[in-house]
Amino acid sequence: MKDFDAEVLRVDYEFAASSHLWTANIGQGGPSFRIENKEIADFQPTSVWMRRWGFPIYPSSFDEVSTMLAFSELSSLLSGLPHLDDCFWLNRPDREKIASNKVLQLTTAQSIGFVVPPTVITNSALEALAFSKNVGRTIFKAVSASQVPLRRFNQAAFNALSPTERSKFDFGFKYETEYMYTRELTEDMTGSLYETLRWSPAIFQKRIEKRSDIRVTVVGRKIFACSIDSQSREDTKTDFRFMNVSGLLPHVAVELGDRVNDMVFSLMDRLGLHFGCIDFVEDTKGDLVFLEINPSGQWLWIEQLTGIAISKAIALALVEAD
Repeated sequence: MKDFDAEVLRVDYEFAASSHLWTANIGQGGPSFRIENKEIADFQPTSVWMRRWGFPIYPSSFDEVSTMLAFSELSSLLSGLPHLDDCFWLNRPDREKIASNKVLQLTTAQSIGFVVPPTVITNSALEALAFSKNVGRTIFKAVSASQVPLRRFNQAAFNALSPTERSKFDFGFKYETEYMYTRELTEDMTGSLYETLRWSPAIFQKRIEKRSDIRVTVVGRKIFACSIDSQSREDTKTDFRFMNVSGLLPHVAVELGDRVNDMVFSLMDRLGLHFGCIDFVEDTKGDLVFLEINPSGQWLWIEQLTGIAISKAIALALVEAD
């Protein structure tokens, strides 16, 4: 953004309440909103990059109920801001929330013409096992788009404050991070399936024999596609994200072709998104199979490994909206 001489206000979500004042005005002059902090008295943005939700810090005197109530109220206010003026959002929080639903993603992608794996989403172990028996090798993954929604310890906020300031705030709880990677369903999981699935549904899909994983980052009307050599290691064959544990895989920038690009844009339009990261697999025949889209997905590691200019495209999208 500095390269384009743009005036920028960065709001770290951990300090959204403690360091910023948010005002929504709905009056005779028309709806608008503004942001204030100790450095800026009245900032009225023309574009907003809503990178990710998080948990703000709250006074240490707050109990759990007070904290969650305050969080709910702030989130509701921020979610309503896109409705107040013509400011460009990348993405609007309300649309991003809807678009994060994986049932909607799969049905929308299929209606556009993408191939999707045979899928069942259920909390019935009998249904899941019958599906697996019918399709053969089966993977399972989370229905929700996020990790376990616990208020974890906010290390970034803790590090940013002085020891004196830290005593005034609560930074959440020190839970162990649980990443819900995609896994293959095996016979030894049958018992636990009956015990746990009823309480926590899951997505079950026919396992696709892959040639590679294809990660597609969309910014406005620009598409950045990357092939990930997930099949070169045993631990990443089912979910390439296991490279976060065992080490990076080879990444190569690729082109999807005009037909697939048009389908990708149709998907983004139908979901109301300007930004998103789409996961495909390339099967052994070279065909693309749609898996899911993350409206606030990670992308920087792809830019660092391939050199494709995703960050510049994001900056341009925000500047050109001015």
